[in-house]
Amino acid sequence: MKQKSTPDNVEFSIMLEKLQDTLRSLESFQMKNAEHVFNTGSLQVRTAIPCSAAYTNA
Repeated sequence: MKQKSTPDNVEFSIMLEKLQDTLRSLESFQMKNAEHVFNTGSLQVRTAIPCSAAYTNA
């Protein structure tokens, strides 16, 4: 036996659907950008002066 839809049930269903859409969008964004967001170990800092040259007294 099916229950009749009440306004609260309809409102909840709409909110749940929007939340699920938002979650899918977030998951998609994270999968596409995971390498850029979490792969910080590959970043290198480059300096204009080599570290060894910075400490010499010329």
